[in-house]
Amino acid sequence: MRNSISSKYIGPIFFCWFWIFLFILPQSCTEDNERLTRVERKRADSLVLKQTKILRKELDSICDTDFEKEVQLVVDSIIIERKKEIKKILSQ
Repeated sequence: MRNSISSKYIGPIFFCWFWIFLFILPQSCTEDNERLTRVERKRADSLVLKQTKILRKELDSICDTDFEKEVQLVVDSIIIERKKEIKKILSQ
């Protein structure tokens, strides 16, 4: 019984997969490659360069701020550890 039901659907399933693999998928994977003109390329390059400069400045300022915070944290932890060591030596 089970084989007769599944064999009934093999034809339509095969037909659907055939169309999907043969026609639909190849069309969805293609893209229209339009070439940019020289003016469009220059415009895109100038926009990218401008945005890159802005982002670089922002990232540098963030890194500088974070660096100062991190250095202060490290210095504080070193001072705490040194104080513990001094107390331990004095208590002996």
